Formats: sequence, C-alpha cells, structure tokens
Amino acid sequence: MEQTHTEEQTSKTNLSTMDSELGDDFTFTQYLYSEEDVRQAIATNILLKNKEKTNFWVQELMQSQLINILITLILNIYITYYFPLNPEFYNYILKQTNRIRTSDYTESINAITDITNNLMIRPFTSDVLREAMRLQHDDTTSFTQPTFFGYSDIPDIDIMDTLTVEDVITHIAGDQIKPTNRKKIGTLFRNLDKLRKNPIKIAGGDIHIPIDIERAARTALIVAYSTKQKMGKALFVPPTDIQPQKNYTHSHSPDKNLQTQTIMSMSDEISFCAYDKPIHDDSIRIEGASDAMRRAFGQHWEYYAYRAPLWKHRIDEHKGTLDHDTKSIIWEDDDLLEQFYQAYGYDTDEASRETVMRCIAINMRRLSAEEFCTLIEDTQKKELN
Repeated sequence: MEQTHTEEQTSKTNLSTMDSELGDDFTFTQYLYSEEDVRQAIATNILLKNKEKTNFWVQELMQSQLINILITLILNIYITYYFPLNPEFYNYILKQTNRIRTSDYTESINAITDITNNLMIRPFTSDVLREAMRLQHDDTTSFTQPTFFGYSDIPDIDIMDTLTVEDVITHIAGDQIKPTNRKKIGTLFRNLDKLRKNPIKIAGGDIHIPIDIERAARTALIVAYSTKQKMGKALFVPPTDIQPQKNYTHSHSPDKNLQTQTIMSMSDEISFCAYDKPIHDDSIRIEGASDAMRRAFGQHWEYYAYRAPLWKHRIDEHKGTLDHDTKSIIWEDDDLLEQFYQAYGYDTDEASRETVMRCIAINMRRLSAEEFCTLIEDTQKKELN
C-alpha cells in the first residue's frame, strides 16, 4: 500500500510538472500539432512568402475551429511587421475578419487566404519587433526612460487620448511630414484607439495586441513617413477560390490520419533549429518538443486536444469529461468510449518516430526573437540582391 501511495504521488508530481512546462493554454490541434507551434509556423511562412505551407497551417487552425486565435494572430502579424509600411491595408484586413467569422467554411478559408496572399506582396519591417525586444531588455536591466527608434519621451498609449495626434507627430518628427500624411496618421491612430477600446465591436473578438508592439508600430509609422521610406502600394491580388482540405471523420481510419494527413512536418519548419548543446544537458530549458510535450502527445492527447473547439465537440458528443488530476478523459460508459476511439482515436503511444516528428519538432527548439529577426532580415536582403 505504501508503494502504491508513493507511485500515485510520483505520478501526480510528473503530471503537475508536465502541465507547468506546457502552460495553461497548451492545445493540440486537429492532427495533434501544438497550436503555439502552428501559430509560429504561420507567421514565419507568411514573412517568407511560402503560400503552400501558410495555407496548410492556416487550415489546421481553421479546421480545429480556433478562429479567434487565428484572427488574433493575423492582426498581430500585420501590426508587428506590416503596419508601418502598409497603413492603407488596415481597413482591408479588418473587413476580411468579418468574412473569416462567417459560418460558411469555404468563404472563411478564402478570406484568410486573401489576407495572407496580399500580405506576401507587401514590404515589411522587423524594426517594431526589435524595438519591443529592446524595451523589454531595458525594463529588466535599468530604469531609464524608454525610447523609440532614438526618440525619447513618447507618450504612453493609455494617455494618448489626452493629447492630439498632431502633438505626438510633432514631438517625434517635427514638421517633416506633410499635412496629407499627418491626416492619414491621425485617422489610423484613432482607428487603433477604437480597436483597442472595443475589439469585439470592431473585429468580432479580443485581439490582444501587446502594448509595447502597438506603441512601437505607431512610432514606426511616423518615422516611416518622416524619413520617406518606401510604402507598399494599394494593390490587391485577385480574390482566391480554393478548395479546403477535407475534414476526416468516421469514414476514415483515425490511426492512418496521423500518417497521411500530417502533410507538413513541424520538424522541417524553419521556425525551429537544433540545440547548440546536447539536450541531456540540465542547464538547457527544452522548448518545442520537450519531454513534457512527448508525454502529452503519447499519453494525454485527448485532454490537451479538448481545448480546441473541434475536439471539445467530438468528446462532448461522446459524453466525455475532463479529469484534471489524471490529465485524461472520463467516459460515461464503455460503448461511448469505444465509439469515440473507432471514429477519432489516434494511437499516439504506438506512433512511429516519423509520424511523431511531423506533429512535433523532436529535439529541436524554437528560434529566439533575435534569431527570428535575423532570419527574416536575411531573407529580405536576398530578395533585394
């Protein structure tokens, strides 16, 4: 009895450690990719102009019914990388979010594809992300007044309502920006204020744009106009009409789904790279495909997949409920359990290494923000040469 009690304690400790490593929001998507990894893959492939991979990862979130997460991601990508050089794209991207939220899946996927295709023809900058990184670094190392691109004393977003946009522009750029562009900036700033104050009305849901990113993006826009940087043209690619990926259900073998439908491999994504040191080194915090993620994938996938609306619906339909202590699903009866696994049950603990590597980036880590900036900047340089 004492041994059993000790084993139970060890098991609970391991589960608690796994949960803390993965995070409270860790979610498996339709084909058991990490939702966070998919978001990173989408951002990377949009910036690198890889349409095939972008479409695949976007549809993975769409079919997992993670619509709010996808819209939030797209708007954050726009504000972080494209806003300073493509201010006139703002109204277009908001308009498309209404199409994404429609109940017609084909319309939704075409709307998001229109957005990503149009982002890929536009110039972008890593300056906003670098500035936000620098601010975070300054916040942890000193108490100096934050600066933006060499300009100090930029007003906080929360007090901008008490100032005129003209005051902000003049403080940063003096009289270097002509009146027509000042008017454009003012309109955009007011639109961002409305989005921040009422995201549900403007974009249909919370957007969660980090304050540091938004502040840096606003300032980068003013700097872009004052230094006469080349702006993206107000051109749009023709609307797309693509056939979405099939959403496999009862008529297909769930075991084969992971082998055949995980067309793109997370281990091949450029968002990840090999560790500089052997991963058994205790000094390294294993990100990406950690031991915790491997355990979640092999033994607890139903629990973490339940956080995706698609899987919640499937599990609820078969009368399954969450057990937080064991990180598992408790079924109302054995018949419903059997029906669920016949329809959807992935045999993850028996999955081949090749299959696992497509779902999660084994023994790899996600690029740091600095490495990511360098990656996209190097790509930009190659395009210019």
